[in-house]
Amino acid sequence: MNRIYWAIALFALPFLTFSQNEEFKQRITGFVASADSAFEQKTLNLPDQNLGVINEQEHDWSSLFMLKAKEKKVNNIGNKAYAKYHFSFYTYPDVTERDYAVKFWLKEFIDGQAVRPGRNMRTYPEANPTIVVINETSIAILSYSCKWYDDDAFKDWRKTMLTWFGNPASTMIEVGCDGPLDWTKNPPDSKDRTWR
Repeated sequence: MNRIYWAIALFALPFLTFSQNEEFKQRITGFVASADSAFEQKTLNLPDQNLGVINEQEHDWSSLFMLKAKEKKVNNIGNKAYAKYHFSFYTYPDVTERDYAVKFWLKEFIDGQAVRPGRNMRTYPEANPTIVVINETSIAILSYSCKWYDDDAFKDWRKTMLTWFGNPASTMIEVGCDGPLDWTKNPPDSKDRTWR
């Protein structure tokens, strides 16, 4: 009888992963649709966002796109331009694979700098504003240029990312323009070796 349960469990595992990935893809689709009035989605000829080695890590599925504002606004350096926000999404078959990806990503995080799990950094030279939401089997990343950084807008994007891609167990990393780097939601224990 136990063999039957194990066989059922082995057959069910790929379907659970598939359903989690499909739910994540639906969230992305809903998010893009909700932003459609103010932004247009671009998927071709995207510039590199220098997010470290996350894209080199093994993953089930990924999606990269940019949301470009439909109206020009004055940025921090006084130019009138279209704001551009870059999104990267990755899914993994299980928590173990996600842990491996995060572990190696943190060794070469944004601009190749090493980041210690759970430890905040006061400064992060050359870093662009970035919001990372790490879930059980997925990672969602928003990054954009410092010329579009504004404290209130950053807080709005943080709330938006948590609403669409987070859950109560999500871990969140926030990086400001040239720092700081803060683990703002469910930071890992800095003594835990899982992501080190």
